[in-house]
Amino acid sequence: MPCKTYAALIVSPLLLSMPLAAQETTPDPIDDIVVEGVREREQAVETMTRAITRRARYDKPISKFYSQVCFGVMGMKADYARTLIARMEETAREIDVPVGGDGCLVNVLVAFVRDGAKNLDDLREAEPKLFATLRDYEYERIKLGNGAVQA
Repeated sequence: MPCKTYAALIVSPLLLSMPLAAQETTPDPIDDIVVEGVREREQAVETMTRAITRRARYDKPISKFYSQVCFGVMGMKADYARTLIARMEETAREIDVPVGGDGCLVNVLVAFVRDGAKNLDDLREAEPKLFATLRDYEYERIKLGNGAVQA
């Protein structure tokens, strides 16, 4: 074999290994990638609000809380109810709604019952002052709810 062939056979493996050696170097450190996005909470709240409220009029604005909220739960075990109340209070505080302390008068009631419309009628009859600020159409809208839920 000619010398050129020997030289090519010897040099070829060396040349092939050079790019591999270059690839073995440690890569440059990469900064963390931070993905920022806008939560869709505001849009979801707006959509829900439009679904459950009527259009405000100048003489009949949408109802608003002017005092602290005080949550109550009925129809579930006490320890579960306390957990649910704590979560609702936490959410209220996150959106800057003042929350009443221990022993406050319940003004937001979550009730787990079998016949919501009937229980609501019974409660309205027994405690009419709880519904004194509601107009009839508002009360009827609550009773209709969206199936299993009245709000």
